[in-house]
Amino acid sequence: LQTMAAAGQYAAELDEVQRRHAQGPVWDAARERCLVLVEDLATDIRWPAYQQEALSGTPIRCQMALPMLTDGHLLG
Repeated sequence: LQTMAAAGQYAAELDEVQRRHAQGPVWDAARERCLVLVEDLATDIRWPAYQQEALSGTPIRCQMALPMLTDGHLLG
């Protein structure tokens, strides 16, 4: 996955963390083509490497990731 734009410093940082570990909500949203909701990153254990670095490096605790689709094709 490649980040074309980010909505702020923390969004860019979290994208980089996900890329480094090849895991996280954006990766799952793209792979599974569905909305991924993280209500509390401190208790969500789906992506352990991502979780640890995201919690130690940012104040972000909630996230939502969704795929960008057109005619069933993944755009982002």
